[in-house]
Amino acid sequence: RTILTPGWGSVYALALPHDGRVVVAGDYYDSSNRRFMAARYNSDGALDTTFNGVGYATTTIYGAGTHGVAVQPDGKIVLAGQADSIFAVLRYTATGALDTSFGGSGIVTTIVGPNFDVGRALALQADGKIVVAGESFRGEVTSYDFAVVRYNPDGALDTSFSGDGMVTTGVGQNNDQAYAVAIQPDGKIVLAGHSYSWLGWTKSFGVVRYMPNGSLDTSFGSNGRVTTLIETIGEADSVMIQSDGKIVAGGNSYGWDGSGHNNHFAVARYFGNRCATDTPTNTATASPTPTFTATSTATAAGTPTLGNYSDTSLLLSGNIIVTPDAAPIDTLRINVSTSTNFKGYLYGDPATGVVRVVDAHPAGTYTLTVKEFSNSGLSPTKTILLTVTTPPTTC
Repeated sequence: RTILTPGWGSVYALALPHDGRVVVAGDYYDSSNRRFMAARYNSDGALDTTFNGVGYATTTIYGAGTHGVAVQPDGKIVLAGQADSIFAVLRYTATGALDTSFGGSGIVTTIVGPNFDVGRALALQADGKIVVAGESFRGEVTSYDFAVVRYNPDGALDTSFSGDGMVTTGVGQNNDQAYAVAIQPDGKIVLAGHSYSWLGWTKSFGVVRYMPNGSLDTSFGSNGRVTTLIETIGEADSVMIQSDGKIVAGGNSYGWDGSGHNNHFAVARYFGNRCATDTPTNTATASPTPTFTATSTATAAGTPTLGNYSDTSLLLSGNIIVTPDAAPIDTLRINVSTSTNFKGYLYGDPATGVVRVVDAHPAGTYTLTVKEFSNSGLSPTKTILLTVTTPPTTC
């Protein structure tokens, strides 16, 4: 425990240099300011007073929020987070002073999107470049995208990365927020977080991989993106790369386990290439296949009918809309179901008959049963043959 006077602090990230010391980062509060904070401890747990004379350093920035920390090979300490509503990165020298060789003042801020940006994690590349991941609000209600920014060692945006040093990526339908980042030995960048779907209010693990130049890595998942619905709600807060190239994402999940709604640890592991199957393996027990029924507020008169659907296919973890050749008549609700092996999300619109498939997995062929419930009690039923395929390999 470390007592900071006259305020108080919270730790949100830590790093372990190779010299046995421990570096933590978080927020420091006093009566009027919220500050970035870094502290360094010796291996015995005592504050390292060679760092800023007291073992910790704080920097005031309006709206400060610290979320990530990393230690460079030269001992400099890099913090990432937010300054009010934009990305913020700070670098301290090994002695605890702001490093003026970084951005001129030791502080760099970056506007990624038009409204609200948060840097939540950072990683250091072998060449000294700094990668910060988080989210950027794209201007629509509850609509965030994954965001990643890469800086040169001097704090300038790296224009070899997507042309301007920054990339935003929509993963699902609504809130996509990255909480972790890792760098592969080949320079590819992996972000992990969550992807929220307004269809059924589900939240899935979201993983995105980029090429070193900032483009999406199309050899990973569906055009560089993978979503994994473990239970009703899931969120990846950490990610690491195994020595064999597999990607491990860890976090939490929330769902019905037979006795009630409970929170669980959740871990998913993904193959890093298509020479093996792309189907993720997770250690959490998934909830039963989610099937949802929507209710129409309007009723059309006449004999209940349901249009015909064409069979369709999509890539693993993908989304698709299947439209019938005619709108339903005399419909109260539509139920869409399939075999228990299917782990994606299914939704039927009673007004249009449209069937939506979200986060389709695992790979395989499934028969979707679309059933209309009418005022007359009659229940027309149609089927859709859905094929979920692993993207083609280039191995």
